[in-house]
Amino acid sequence: MEELDDLFDSLKPFRLQPVGDWKPEKSAEIDIRIDSAGGWHYQGSAIRRKRISKLFSTLLRLEEDGFYLVTPALKYRIRVDEVPFVAVEMRVVGENESQDLYFRTSMDDVVLAGKHHPLTIHRHAGPAPYVTIRGGLQAKLTRSVHYQLAELAVEEKIPGSVPAAVRYTVRSNGVVMTVG
Repeated sequence: MEELDDLFDSLKPFRLQPVGDWKPEKSAEIDIRIDSAGGWHYQGSAIRRKRISKLFSTLLRLEEDGFYLVTPALKYRIRVDEVPFVAVEMRVVGENESQDLYFRTSMDDVVLAGKHHPLTIHRHAGPAPYVTIRGGLQAKLTRSVHYQLAELAVEEKIPGSVPAAVRYTVRSNGVVMTVG
């Protein structure tokens, strides 16, 4: 528990940290896991204080070999079952050509889907939509948000496909993204 306290004490509450700029010299593992529903666990027990999970989420960094909580002096490797975030809400502003889709995660990150925060489809256990939050970190859309997104999807024929195939797209921030 001491290592968790040390990490917690080194943080500044609720603002994104410049984890991409930090080059810590030391690396360690810490028994923190983010489950597929976005729940945080320490040594097998759920971290029940959302404030702590939100604080730690500001230190997340994705590297080639996995996920880390990063401080200027140390980086702690953690386990992530699928992706670290869950998109729990979607807001639609405008319509048609000027439609914008905003997503909020369970950690209260809010992003505007588009060029810098694209929607993608992963096929782990069937096709599921994800939105990029920051630094390659993604959020899986909850079922209700997925259904809300599906209602906005427009069917398009894929040019040159034989037999004729279709894809489903949505528009946000001027970008057309395939969602199925």
